[in-house]
Amino acid sequence: MIKAIEDKILVETLRRNVSEGGIILPNGAQDPQAYGRVLSVGSKAQEKGFKVGDVLVCHTRGGMDSVINYKLLKILKLDEVYGVLTDEATLNALEEVELQPEKAVEKSKLIKI
Repeated sequence: MIKAIEDKILVETLRRNVSEGGIILPNGAQDPQAYGRVLSVGSKAQEKGFKVGDVLVCHTRGGMDSVINYKLLKILKLDEVYGVLTDEATLNALEEVELQPEKAVEKSKLIKI
C-alpha cells in the first residue's frame, strides 16, 4: 500500500452507479466530478481535518492515478480536493472501481504490487 505524506491524500476511486433520479448508470456514464474514499492521509492533510474513511469530491482529472491489486487509486494534493461528501443518498450510490487485469495495464503504467 502507499502511505500519503505531507499534503497528500490517498483515495480509492469510487463511481456513482445510480443517478439522482434513480436510473442505473452504465459504466461509460461520467459524473462531472470524481469521488474517492480516503485510505491514507499525510500530516498536513490531517491538520486540515481529513481522516481515513472520508469520501472526497475532486476533479475527474485531478491527482495521480495508480493501480494496486486491480484497484484504481488516486493521490491528491490538498488543493485538488473540493470537499467531503456527506449526502447519504450519493454515498449509498457509490461503488469501488475495480479494473480487470488486462485493463489495469492500460490505465496505468505502474507495476502491480
